[in-house]
Amino acid sequence: MFLKMTTSPPVLLDSTRAGIVQRITGTILSAKLDKIYSNYEKYDLSYLFWLFWHAACDDTSPNGIMLYAACIEALQKKYSDENNGTILAPKDWHALLGELKDKVLQVNMQEKLKNQLITNLELINRRGLKQRKLDNFLDHLGLKLNRNEREAWAHRHNVAHGDCITADYKAFMKATKILKTIFTRILLCVTGASDEYIDYCYEGCPIKNIKSGDEVQINDN
Repeated sequence: MFLKMTTSPPVLLDSTRAGIVQRITGTILSAKLDKIYSNYEKYDLSYLFWLFWHAACDDTSPNGIMLYAACIEALQKKYSDENNGTILAPKDWHALLGELKDKVLQVNMQEKLKNQLITNLELINRRGLKQRKLDNFLDHLGLKLNRNEREAWAHRHNVAHGDCITADYKAFMKATKILKTIFTRILLCVTGASDEYIDYCYEGCPIKNIKSGDEVQINDN
């Protein structure tokens, strides 16, 4: 199954929708690649694909699950910075910040303290770490995770904190595959490359809706 995940595309590329990777329709492939390429610089995909490549090359060791998690977190951070990393839009914030700085400068206190306050003022428009948690990010995108996917994300934390993976190697491998799929879902969603994905973590490799994770019916012909 891991070989299929590594060598097969994450989405249907056949216009007949007759089955998984039966053939490739050029126009469909080009359209999806165009979507990804148009977001290449915006989401620093050169770095993300570099991380992903290292994860795929070492996905049977703890490095794999950690690197797939790093892919998710790096994309989450970049998306947040590009789209909702601040509470107020830059134009509105700069106007308010100017007024706040003027108020601080009028206060009778040491210049050193004024400078410290002004420095802190420039940070308060940033969303806090709590707002950048994976759950908040996925809620913003409208993506839903099932129980297995949430357990896989928790498994990543266990590995990061030194838990022994050989105690339940099957669970570790399953979690690694699932994190790889979660990253794929997020990437396809934020780039608009597809509304569906192929879930190689389940028998039969079902086609699922990007956001809900529910199976999508395809033609059997």
